[in-house]
Amino acid sequence: MVSPTAAPTAAPTPPTGSPTASPTHAPSCSLSAVPPCCSLTESFNRSCTLPTAGSHQLRTLSERTVSTGVVKPIARSYEAKLWEEVQQHSNVKISCTTTVCKAMLPSTENSQVKYEIRTYDVPAPSHQDLAARLLFQTKMLTLIITLILTLILTLILTLILTLILTLPLPLP
Repeated sequence: MVSPTAAPTAAPTPPTGSPTASPTHAPSCSLSAVPPCCSLTESFNRSCTLPTAGSHQLRTLSERTVSTGVVKPIARSYEAKLWEEVQQHSNVKISCTTTVCKAMLPSTENSQVKYEIRTYDVPAPSHQDLAARLLFQTKMLTLIITLILTLILTLILTLILTLILTLPLPLP
């Protein structure tokens, strides 16, 4: 298991064999990042850069109520992708360019709410996992196409029946 560190490591840390239940290390961000990284150890009401997850990682931004310990997820970054909101949050605004994401977090000074970023290492998917994902996606696509074709066929039959029923009958 990888031990938590407060500073970036000189080399990448190896992935774990299974998902971790708690963060394995603190997120790191470039010291030259402008605006500054989201160092969630201070109270602020300003924009900060969210560190993007690395390959085989999941990073989450959450709001934690100090008195109860209740955690509400706000956003996530995974597999080196940009951050995305997981639910609407009225107090936190996240905006991304093509390469970086920023969060506007409200001041937590004299507040019962704190914001935290956690990092989880996730194992690389096996060849079997990738094959299963492909088969599942193919099955879902087939199901969607079947439903669309059924809907189209139903509409065509309805139109034909409507035309037949509205045509005048020939007189004998």
